[in-house]
Amino acid sequence: MVGRVITKKYFGAYKNFLSYALLSYCEKGLIFCFPLLFLWLTKSQSGYNQVEYVFAVSAMLALFLDGGLRIYVLYAYRQGQESMEVVQRLFNCLRFMIKCYLLVALLIWMALWLASSAYLHEFSNVAARSLFLVMAAFLAVLYRIKDDPARVFYYTIPVYLVGLSLLWLLANAQESQAITLAIAVPHLVSLFVVMASGRSAGEQRFSELKAGLMSSLAYAWPVLLSVALAMLIANFGKIYAYTHLSEQQMFSLSFVQRLALIVQLAHISITGYLAKKLFVSESLSYHCRTFALYVAALMMACILSFISIYVLDCLSVPVPVGILGLFLVVMLYVVCWCIAAYLEIYLNRANRNGNILIGTVLSLCVYCSVLYLFESDVLMAFAVSMAASSMFYMLFITLSLVWMKNKK
Repeated sequence: MVGRVITKKYFGAYKNFLSYALLSYCEKGLIFCFPLLFLWLTKSQSGYNQVEYVFAVSAMLALFLDGGLRIYVLYAYRQGQESMEVVQRLFNCLRFMIKCYLLVALLIWMALWLASSAYLHEFSNVAARSLFLVMAAFLAVLYRIKDDPARVFYYTIPVYLVGLSLLWLLANAQESQAITLAIAVPHLVSLFVVMASGRSAGEQRFSELKAGLMSSLAYAWPVLLSVALAMLIANFGKIYAYTHLSEQQMFSLSFVQRLALIVQLAHISITGYLAKKLFVSESLSYHCRTFALYVAALMMACILSFISIYVLDCLSVPVPVGILGLFLVVMLYVVCWCIAAYLEIYLNRANRNGNILIGTVLSLCVYCSVLYLFESDVLMAFAVSMAASSMFYMLFITLSLVWMKNKK
């Protein structure tokens, strides 16, 4: 009886976290498996490369299409005495922007369709996924502020479930058509559901929408630029390989980065749940304890990522040969990037976003320098350059926090 009471009390205290963690890892698992399922079903390296290319380009575009609203909203909430009215105004601003983007995307799509362009499928997939990611990123922050972070997964998980189901059903169809139906259709449906719900942005004056966007850009532009540069470092290798290297080289690099994504997804899950508390808490012991648990979780994710190589091989998923060295270097890059991104939160809450931009520009210089000087295998050159830049950036962010603390 006592044990049952203790268990109930313990579960009640951590119910929100456990439900969030379960749904978060479910969503991240579906994202991780999406290209791999296509590879397993079709054994097509070219189709797999196409999916990875769409994911890489859309991730880069989604970072700045919202004008920094998702970055600014937590800061605005804190500065506005935790007013939900401020958050709602920014959400209406985002919805208005996405409607404008949809109109522009439709016009471009019609032009490509009339011209019978070979890029029609790629544009459809990139446009749909980019706008979906913009919407999902803002909703994640919105529901975190409302202390209901798991609700965002009600919009995202069905998208990946439907997409994976369509991949399964269309495994024998033409590659480009199957990929487009599995990516563009469910992403757009979810986007339209969100756009059609809630208070219309038209209820606000255009001047208020403009003011919200300008405030967002004024706060977030250094972060937007730095994140765009960081994503360029992360995805340049895949984009370059897709357009300039062999199919096998693109396959090896994108496959290794897909496995390393396990660590990044763990980072996103943890920081997504803790973002609000990290922003508002003034308890030093809480921040130290949370960071220690965060690093432990990253190490566990690294082990899981390594094991996944052998698991996928046992499941008859085509695995590139001789990728262990490349995998270890990419993992070093990912771990350093995750820790630096976690530490960035403290610069965000202190409105020291300029430090983030300076560190990113310097790390890009490190990336370009190492890539230029490294005279080995081209894939290893990309990996070493990424690792060197992320190690430098992590050190720079750490020193910035130390300097900021000492200055106080």
